[in-house]
Amino acid sequence: MGATESSSRVYNLSHRLMCTCGCNQILGECNHVGCTASTQEMADLRTDIAAGQTDTEILARFATTYG
Repeated sequence: MGATESSSRVYNLSHRLMCTCGCNQILGECNHVGCTASTQEMADLRTDIAAGQTDTEILARFATTYG
């Protein structure tokens, strides 16, 4: 998988998830100063993509992990 494809998936998936810090913003756009959640959630997303998980698997894991 190329870097461009990976970046595209990060963008796409991060815009389908809500940040869990309570800011009510989508994960990929959270600009909440001092956010305690988005950094870890974005790292998890990149790790899942790098591990070869499908979008469905990633979304399911986020639902299980973050609600």
